[in-house]
Amino acid sequence: MIIVFTLISTQLHIINEGNSTNCTENNPCNYNHAMELLDQQEIIFFHDQIISEPEHIKSFRLLASKALSKGISIQGTKTLIIGSSSEFYKPAFISFENSKNTFIEGFIFSEFHSSIIQTRSSNSFSIKNCLFQENHIDKKLSLLIFSHSSIILKNTNITLCTIHDSSLISTHMSSIFWDSCIIDNVFSFHISDNPLFLMIETNLSILATIFIRNNSPYSPLFTIIGNSNVLVINSTFSSNQNTELFQCDSIKHVNFTNSLLYDNQGTVISTIEGTLITLNNSKFHQNFSPVAPLFTIHNSSLSIYENCQFLSNSAIDFFLIDGENSLLSLNNSKFIGNHLFNSLIHGENYAKIEIENCFFEKTQSKNFVIGGIQISVNLLNSSFSESFSPVLSVNKSDLTIFNSIFQKSYSQGKLAILSAKSKIRIEKSNFNDNTLSYVLLLQGNITLKKLFFETPMEFALSTNLQKNCRKCHFKPKFEDENHFSIPKMMIIMYFMVFLFVFILFRKKILISFRRLRNRRHILD
Repeated sequence: MIIVFTLISTQLHIINEGNSTNCTENNPCNYNHAMELLDQQEIIFFHDQIISEPEHIKSFRLLASKALSKGISIQGTKTLIIGSSSEFYKPAFISFENSKNTFIEGFIFSEFHSSIIQTRSSNSFSIKNCLFQENHIDKKLSLLIFSHSSIILKNTNITLCTIHDSSLISTHMSSIFWDSCIIDNVFSFHISDNPLFLMIETNLSILATIFIRNNSPYSPLFTIIGNSNVLVINSTFSSNQNTELFQCDSIKHVNFTNSLLYDNQGTVISTIEGTLITLNNSKFHQNFSPVAPLFTIHNSSLSIYENCQFLSNSAIDFFLIDGENSLLSLNNSKFIGNHLFNSLIHGENYAKIEIENCFFEKTQSKNFVIGGIQISVNLLNSSFSESFSPVLSVNKSDLTIFNSIFQKSYSQGKLAILSAKSKIRIEKSNFNDNTLSYVLLLQGNITLKKLFFETPMEFALSTNLQKNCRKCHFKPKFEDENHFSIPKMMIIMYFMVFLFVFILFRKKILISFRRLRNRRHILD
């Protein structure tokens, strides 16, 4: 059995088995009768187009909260609920607690200035086909509050909302699943360090969802704390402005798969301790972080694989890897046209960097492409082209390079690798630039084997490194495009001049030649 509520003008009708009860301000709605029937219902269906008057909003709130608490779902037909004339409700406009599966569907919540939905200990609660628009939240509140609950947001949009010293959504010890939603144009007023989404010990899944044009320049988009996991699949983050998209504090795992991050301003992911981050087949295009790295990894692991693409991003550093428990693993990925103030990858304090089958092109960085102090770097089957600074620069570190290519360098003197007080091992790699200065400038425990240089030995390596380079191949001598063309042209020119003179003065030349052969003529 379904109870149907219909709003006509200023009258709310309760229709039950063909009978209706009218209500006005002087004759309130017969919600007591509706409450008596709740135990027999599964869904309350609202035909209302607009619910805006204070009495009707109050009645709707009481009935919706009571129904959801009893495990009864409520459904509207794009019913607009305007909260501007409602009083300030605590803890929220709709608040309930139950252990049954319920949902709220087909409502538009607009112009609220307090929390709209709060749920606690809900086994499975879904918000489907709803819209939250033009709401303002402050006073440390949140638009949606979930605690110890399993929440599904499906085809639900949040747009044109403002917050001040608050979070849009806050969760605690819950599970949140976003499916095919849009969150756009959410704005945080003034200097507020509250994240737009605060999630404590919450498992977050984001599927086919778009976050676009959300602005909180002094706070993160997501702050996730404690025993949590984050899964992002087929989703888009575009034109957001935050200090970080994801600020992770001691959480377990963050996974991006088949997702796009485009034109965002601020750090993408920052971790504090013990987080595993995996990026799989995702694209990072034209993101900008003017005062911080795009990825800050502290005592955590970041694995990137399966054709991830990083194109035309700008930042202080792309990856900052810090701590002895930190690992950056890059596999089968492309880095093209990135602009960095310092470096693409900067490691510190015994961090580990592993790179395999990656392609780096047109990296513009001030100091180096990859490097740091007291780090370990393993580079395998990778290519570096058109770099504007040395590709590798390490100090007090371990560096291993195998089967990699360095070419078309724009760094000063085409210097490829720089090291100090480090253990270096380079094997089966190609250095394809012609240069008049050293390609490798290395100090420490050096092992060089089976290297190929497009530069003569005296220009490629110092005298000490030449002795250590086993089975290395160098060009015989320096060549450029004009080195041999100039002598060839001069020889041809001289030959043509000689031939012309000989033809022009051949008779005189022949006579002179005969006289030289005739001794008697010479004596006379």
